[in-house]
Amino acid sequence: MMPLTLMLLHPKKLLLFLALCSLSAFADERFSGQWEGENAAGSVLTLDLKQSAQMINGTYCYITQRGNRIDCAAPGETNLRGTSTGNRADVAFDSTFGGVNGRAFLEVEGDRMTWRLIKVPVKGGYYAPQTFTLTRNHDGIQSR
Repeated sequence: MMPLTLMLLHPKKLLLFLALCSLSAFADERFSGQWEGENAAGSVLTLDLKQSAQMINGTYCYITQRGNRIDCAAPGETNLRGTSTGNRADVAFDSTFGGVNGRAFLEVEGDRMTWRLIKVPVKGGYYAPQTFTLTRNHDGIQSR
């Protein structure tokens, strides 16, 4: 194995090293951004996520029953946290209806995310979908 300092002296190896570093940096933030989805019943799920290495933090917002049930974090609050491995994440979320420590499984494929509820929040009410498909919002404009 060639020491890193010697490897960096070779231009082709340096380019390969930099390319690999940039790919790993991109992969470490694949969950970051705003994700939105709407189902046939008109319910809307929005996740605003920030990923740093394997840690994910952000907000969970589910609007259902034609807007009569809005389960969204207050501005500036974080109600979702978790960890990722590759394109999969296990996240915990809290409801503004009192339920805490709900768990969901997220899976990202490009600009598409799948949400699967693993465990319902406890010790209070909640509104959360069993499964939902979201897409990355490249505009950065919130729909709510």
